[in-house]
Amino acid sequence: MFFKLTLLVIILISFYLILELSIKKNMDLNKNKSNIEHFDSLNSKMKKYTSYDNAIQNFIAYPDKQPFCANLYSSKARYWSLLPQPLCKGLHVKYCCTGCYYKICKVLSCTKNKNGLYKVCKLTNKDINNLKTYYDKTNESKNSNKKLEFKLNESKLNKLVGKKVLKYKHNNVYYPIQVLKYKKDMDRFDVIIDKVSNKKYSCKN
Repeated sequence: MFFKLTLLVIILISFYLILELSIKKNMDLNKNKSNIEHFDSLNSKMKKYTSYDNAIQNFIAYPDKQPFCANLYSSKARYWSLLPQPLCKGLHVKYCCTGCYYKICKVLSCTKNKNGLYKVCKLTNKDINNLKTYYDKTNESKNSNKKLEFKLNESKLNKLVGKKVLKYKHNNVYYPIQVLKYKKDMDRFDVIIDKVSNKKYSCKN
């Protein structure tokens, strides 16, 4: 009888230790997941996004997401493709159709990523100040329909400083409009289309 009780105690202790180890492991995994950057993707239906008057406003509203195309700002972005190499060094852009993708790539290629309508570079504190100025000026409009219905989240923007972004030139000022991604940052829901990235661009017009 004593032997059976001892065996039962040993089994219960072993079960408890295994359960505790399993719980700790899951907690560590969840902690690591919380440190991973999460990007909006094709199959992500957790939240409905509202598009605004241009890509700049979309970025201010959703700085750490890419719900809308960088060119057709009211269309949902669904695909990622590689930007022109070696200019963009393995970065991917998210877009809604090949026409938008080609337009962005042509500008980057033909201007050598300098002084064009689009540009790829790091997000800086100056960019955040430009966004704040744009936001404030838009909300100063006497036309209530033009005022922005969302808040500028400076905390989220500050976390993006140093990230590679696509910028758009508006009134001779470059504004970030999309956080770009490397292939290693893709998750299993991202749709990557590599075959469209081999096109040659004519820069005559």
